[in-house]
Amino acid sequence: QVNIKKLTKQQEQKVKGYDRIKKMSDELYADLFEDNQAGISISRISDAQLISVNNTFLELFGFESKDQVIGKTAVELNLWANPKNGIVILNFLNETKIIKEFEAEGLKRNGQKFWMSAYFKKVMVAGSPCLMASVIDITERKKAEAQLQEYHYFFKNSNDLCLIANSGFFEIVNPT
Repeated sequence: QVNIKKLTKQQEQKVKGYDRIKKMSDELYADLFEDNQAGISISRISDAQLISVNNTFLELFGFESKDQVIGKTAVELNLWANPKNGIVILNFLNETKIIKEFEAEGLKRNGQKFWMSAYFKKVMVAGSPCLMASVIDITERKKAEAQLQEYHYFFKNSNDLCLIANSGFFEIVNPT
């Protein structure tokens, strides 16, 4: 014979355990999503509308509140300096599930351009195919790379003798 009161008590304990696990999972998700140093967004693939963004995303693109972006598309929000980038991403995602280190110029709400590196991944949210994007600002790195290229060009094409020494030894000498 099965003791129904005991079974119900055991089931009740299981449900409480599941509730604790769900609460921990929700807290962990919130910590990983909301407190991330990267700007994170989730948009539905079917209509490209943003369904969730973190505060870093808002700061990165110059928005004050989630209400300004939720329910809108990247095109409507004018997030790309080159709107064709959205099409490029979708074409890549038809062939793969993940895009890593996609570098492009983004636009802040005030129209200011900045360089970003983005990671895109297809995910399922509540049974709907979605696109998760994680974006970081790489503007300073791009400026440093451009300056390094400029110095390299000057060094290589200078009519003057240019030397780079390290610990008393010449490491690089220009062709002059």
